[in-house]
Amino acid sequence: MSRVAELSTAAVIAVSGIAAMIWWPDPNGPWPPVLEIAQAPETTAPVEPVQTTEPELAVPVQPSDRLPEIVPVPTSHYFLVPDVLDASGTDADFEAPGTLADGSGTGLWNTANFAPGMRFPVETAQAFANSQAWSAGGFYGPGGNQCAPENYTYPWRDTFCEDGGPGAPICPAGGSHMGQDLRPPICQGNTYWAVAAADGVVTSIGTYSVRLMSEDGLRFTYLHLDPASVTVETGDTVSRGQRLGRISNAHGGTPATVHLHFEIRAAFLAGDAGLIAVPVPPYATLVDAYARLAAGDDGGEGA
Repeated sequence: MSRVAELSTAAVIAVSGIAAMIWWPDPNGPWPPVLEIAQAPETTAPVEPVQTTEPELAVPVQPSDRLPEIVPVPTSHYFLVPDVLDASGTDADFEAPGTLADGSGTGLWNTANFAPGMRFPVETAQAFANSQAWSAGGFYGPGGNQCAPENYTYPWRDTFCEDGGPGAPICPAGGSHMGQDLRPPICQGNTYWAVAAADGVVTSIGTYSVRLMSEDGLRFTYLHLDPASVTVETGDTVSRGQRLGRISNAHGGTPATVHLHFEIRAAFLAGDAGLIAVPVPPYATLVDAYARLAAGDDGGEGA
């Protein structure tokens, strides 16, 4: 294994020494009642391609001094999170990190919070994390409609390292999905806002994407934004919680399902390769941010 691969792997499978501890519930516990949601025309979502974007703005980045230490991770028990009530008053619960949809690949166990204090990237304190490609209405899913009630219920489920394209060496079985899929409160596009996870600079705007570099060098990527709704331009300085664009099914020609694809990349020094941006699992970070927003500890909508 090359030095770059070693460092990349270390960055995504280890528990950071400063990471905030996230506790996970018993996955055998009862789920909350299925929500009644609006129905929309059925669409299917192909594998997300590499999107052609404008050249990224050059932003000075310092390598992280938080390169995670390789620590054995327990696999024989689950962690627990405090009770979370979302904006509708529904009990939210969360599958363990690395627990992917059945048949969608092998997930990556990771409990590190790579962006402590990050603002949840959906404006509302209700969202549903699950696979858009491997769930009802998705390209690899079991059929049905993207608005199927099971797509808009808890528990949350990780999507980092799902199969569906060229393999990524950081994933246990070569999966390629480098982010987390987040559905808005109901199955309705061009309505709910994606917001800045941190203070920072917009480094590029793509066909349906926004990329943001935080002040401490983390890169946040937002995909499937409605192009007409994007409120920022390359080079803009944005504030944490600022609206960026509305969540949609935009996918460069072939519609996806209505969802936000959200990524976190951290910068690390990798020997002769220099500074590299490593995709890191965002699931634990998002659970923490969601719990704080739902509890009213992270400002109101748009804050």
